[in-house]
Amino acid sequence: MIYTETSVKNYLRKNCQHIDSWFCDSYQASPYKGCAHNCAYCDGRSESYYYDDRFGKEIEIKANAAELFPKEIKTLKEPGYIFVGSGITDPYQPIEAKYRLIRQTLQTILKTDLGFPLPVHILTKGKLVEDDLPLIAKIAQKSGAILSFSIASDDEKTREWMEPGAALLADRYRILSKAKKMGIATGIM
Repeated sequence: MIYTETSVKNYLRKNCQHIDSWFCDSYQASPYKGCAHNCAYCDGRSESYYYDDRFGKEIEIKANAAELFPKEIKTLKEPGYIFVGSGITDPYQPIEAKYRLIRQTLQTILKTDLGFPLPVHILTKGKLVEDDLPLIAKIAQKSGAILSFSIASDDEKTREWMEPGAALLADRYRILSKAKKMGIATGIM
């Protein structure tokens, strides 16, 4: 896997046209581009900015995300869900263990008070989300949080072939159960 740190001008993105038809998000915060889970069915492979079959082999880290986000979040004028991650990356892929950019994003959301709620939706296949459950539970109590796991098959051998870098199915179900007990809304996609 090739990891590259980059500096970006913006970290928080507003979904300008309408709320996403699959998700209830108005904003998106995604510190990584590309995904180490390397799922066979990922639509990220068809995105125009991936060339030369690099998807699943290269991850771009938005190294200045933690610096930008506290400034950008203060500019929000209206409430709406913040989708943590994106359709072409997993917020809790293995590199998150080193950078903890998602954790820093969630900490910023928790401590920011704009006079309206900032609920979050996290969609992942990664086991690392378990480390942040106490933080996500605090956000759930303050303004709302949804933790969803993407599950393409209920068969572990199929999962291993389709989602080679993702968490085991048993781990995903266990984490969802734990999150639910902590007061976090949960779902499966």
